[in-house]
Amino acid sequence: MSFLKILAYLNVVIFLITMLFTKDDKNRLYIKYILLAYPLMHLFVVPVLTGFDAITYIFVFIFYQRRMSEFRQGLIYTVLFILLLITITIGVLVSESMGWPEFMTEIFSVFP
Repeated sequence: MSFLKILAYLNVVIFLITMLFTKDDKNRLYIKYILLAYPLMHLFVVPVLTGFDAITYIFVFIFYQRRMSEFRQGLIYTVLFILLLITITIGVLVSESMGWPEFMTEIFSVFP
C-alpha cells in the first residue's frame, strides 16, 4: 500500500475519531476539519472517492445536526442568488465561446 493511500485512510479515520469524541457543535467542527486537512482532501480513498467526498458523505449521513435557529433574511439571499444565476446565464449567452445550442446542451445534461 502506498504512502498516499495510508494518508488518505488516516485522514478519514482522524475525522471519524474527532467527530465521535467531541462535545462541540459538529457542524462547525466539520468546517474546521475541512479547512485544516485541506491538503489531504484530494487523496483518493478508493479509486472513485476522494477524501473530501468520503468525509462529506460520512458527515451528512451520520453527524449532521440541523440548526434550530431561524434565518429571517433568507428572502434577500434568495433574490441575490437568482440575480446571480440570471447574470451568469446572460454572460454565457453573450460570450463568443459558448452560444445558445451549447448552453442548452449543458443545461439539459445537468438538469434533465
